[in-house]
Amino acid sequence: MFVAAVDATIQSNNDLQNQLTIGSTMTSTQCLTSSSGDFVFGFYSSSSSGDPNNNTADQQLLLAIWFNLNNGDGPPAATNNKMVVVWFAKDSASNRTVVATRQSVVKFSDSGRVSLVDGGGGGQSEIELWSPSGQQPLGSALVLQDSGNLQLIAQGRRASFGDPTDTLLPGQNMSNRPGKYLQSRSTDTDFAPGRFTLNVQDDGNIVLYMKQLEVATDLGAPYWATTTFGTGKVPTLFFNDSGNLYYSFSGNESGAVNLTARRPLDSFQMYYHYAALDPDGTVRVYVHRKKNSTGGDDDGGSWDVFAHFPTDGCSRRTNFGLQGMCGPNAFCTSSSSSSSSSSQEGADERLGCECPYGYEFVDERHRYKGCRPSFVPHACSDDGGDSEFVTKEVPYTSWSNQSTYKKFMLTADAHDHAGALQRLLPE
Repeated sequence: MFVAAVDATIQSNNDLQNQLTIGSTMTSTQCLTSSSGDFVFGFYSSSSSGDPNNNTADQQLLLAIWFNLNNGDGPPAATNNKMVVVWFAKDSASNRTVVATRQSVVKFSDSGRVSLVDGGGGGQSEIELWSPSGQQPLGSALVLQDSGNLQLIAQGRRASFGDPTDTLLPGQNMSNRPGKYLQSRSTDTDFAPGRFTLNVQDDGNIVLYMKQLEVATDLGAPYWATTTFGTGKVPTLFFNDSGNLYYSFSGNESGAVNLTARRPLDSFQMYYHYAALDPDGTVRVYVHRKKNSTGGDDDGGSWDVFAHFPTDGCSRRTNFGLQGMCGPNAFCTSSSSSSSSSSQEGADERLGCECPYGYEFVDERHRYKGCRPSFVPHACSDDGGDSEFVTKEVPYTSWSNQSTYKKFMLTADAHDHAGALQRLLPE
């Protein structure tokens, strides 16, 4: 289907309206805004300042789509609750998040090709940072729809929905296609690939995996699944307009199996919705009341968690190896947002990792990597005695010997020590 393009006019507020046409460009200070004003496509800063116009030479920006529920009040920053990122550009080959700068530009070439380029000033050559994956059709217009869908209008249509990152919007579905899955961010404000993925598999199963990011070839260990393998059919995962997340083997709502609590069919009239695989490995459905939906003059409040899965919290373990959520010497915690409300118990509780007394994080930004001693380790030759040790109470904490963070193969030294110990033991 071919849709005639409309010329993009640069406004005084750097808003390019809702589309780019052939020959147009979008700089780091410009954006596309959907006709409804609910979504923006542009350059998003994950820094605390969030302002793409600041003078930090090495400021890093994302090419992204985000909810714009404060109608443009303040810069697009990850700390703004109203401006939730629902899609961002990733390199299809390396799976890395594409990082742009203040000099980056989105180009819609005369041939109808869309790309993100950097440089080109001062006689230097441009560097292509990103273009849509696969065989890109030659389009006539790049349009940001009111659904949040970035649509390249051409005979072969392409949309941002075809390449989800960590989020599903109403009307979006996910099937078993190569490279098509949800992957969490590293943290809420760090858009690097996280360690959790949600995959629709060709064996009929929908599975959540935990990966070791430091091992490039690691396929991950499953910690939740629909257990629908062996049916001979492949399901499709749907997130409908009412905010219901379900899967079906029929390709529609017939025979649908809900993964979260159901919302009323008319929920879309009063609420915005999105579903995300969060950095703690939990899939959550978020809702936000639309402005004046109740007839008042409020701004709709904030995003609340309606439902989530898995629901086992800190007791969660992988199916193989019984690996826990936190690294060596760390323990898992859950905390609720005091400003959030939920219809499902525990839905708004974020999982985190903490260190016991006397230990510190190996990586403060990525606490799941575990903890290390912040004291000088005790040695057999020390004569300090028991006075060096203290007992600390850790309230509301349960300890289990049924899980491990990671299992290692015994080294040659470990074998030697084990053999020596055996020889010392009486027959």
